[in-house]
Amino acid sequence: MQITIAYLEAINKSVGDKLTQLQNLYSSMFYVLEILEDEDVYLIPKNALKNIETTSEALSSNKGWREYIKTLPIDDNEQNIKNYINSIRHVAKAILWELKKIKKYQPNVQSLLKFIQSPPEWKGDDFEECLDFINEERRK
Repeated sequence: MQITIAYLEAINKSVGDKLTQLQNLYSSMFYVLEILEDEDVYLIPKNALKNIETTSEALSSNKGWREYIKTLPIDDNEQNIKNYINSIRHVAKAILWELKKIKKYQPNVQSLLKFIQSPPEWKGDDFEECLDFINEERRK
């Protein structure tokens, strides 16, 4: 939860030093990516996940950043800024990929019902208990 909040704050936080702001954003995005890769998605609230997805889409497809990266750097600081921008774009793409993968393989109630009804081992009370559980989960 703290990592998610840090991620969202890093985007909105205004820092006088652009490089520091980009470093903070990159670090928090990288932590979010690690959480998604470890499939610990339950640690992130759904509304925050949606914000992360929207932000990652914007960061990965930002045309201004792509054009800026192509220009010649004036000094080492600007080169570092370009490197972080490029890294942020790549991490944002990786986050989107992980979110897509999670959504694709995330079981839903329909697939669970289908599974429960298919095995012949399900009989009597076990089946009814599972249906009750599914219905309870649907109401949440």
